[in-house]
Amino acid sequence: MICWQCIKGPRQPNGSLTCGFYATRFMKDMMEDSEQTVAAKMKKLAEKKNYTRKEIDEVRFEIIEFFQQCMV
Repeated sequence: MICWQCIKGPRQPNGSLTCGFYATRFMKDMMEDSEQTVAAKMKKLAEKKNYTRKEIDEVRFEIIEFFQQCMV
């Protein structure tokens, strides 16, 4: 049986066009740190109001690096 849960996480600022980067950053945060439980990660992310510019830029640069490697 599947039990769905509503989860909370950092929200993008109103009027921002960074939704894809926010979703990608959220997935990255959930997948990293295998020592931490999913429940602990969800709790930590639910407490975070939004991502910093630096955190979003990290994801942007990782995506750029990925595409650059694919184009070589």
